[in-house]
Amino acid sequence: GAGMNLALACDIRYASSVAGFAETFVRIGLIPDWAGHHLLPRLVGTARALELMMTGERLSAEQALQMGLVNQVFPEDEFDAAVRMRALALARGPSEALAAIKHGVYLGASASLEQTLEYEAAAQLRLFLSDDAREGMRAFLEKRPPRFGDSNQEQD
Repeated sequence: GAGMNLALACDIRYASSVAGFAETFVRIGLIPDWAGHHLLPRLVGTARALELMMTGERLSAEQALQMGLVNQVFPEDEFDAAVRMRALALARGPSEALAAIKHGVYLGASASLEQTLEYEAAAQLRLFLSDDAREGMRAFLEKRPPRFGDSNQEQD
């Protein structure tokens, strides 16, 4: 229901092996909300979205993974640690580059190839001049992990 649609709005989705996913609105005579009509077809295609919305079928985490609803499934007892590790890795990354990647992916989904290439060129130039890029290149040459931004690299 709404919980699934809220998850669909996330850029990256991880699931516990015991998670379930369903568009249950039809079971009570309603339609999906929380942008379900917009998000679900973009992830699984029109026909599969129609089937899930019209039947209210419950999917296991593995089925959701196979359909592309989630990026990865972790065993229940490893879920919190695995997701925390990935979140920390992103938090410690080059924030401007990560933001530009996100913008570029969403732009590329609806823009022309020419518009996407123009965006990439402008973003790459801007990022090439950033502190994070300087640190990344310096770290590469010094054969060490980069320390981007103000994040505390030692803290878990």
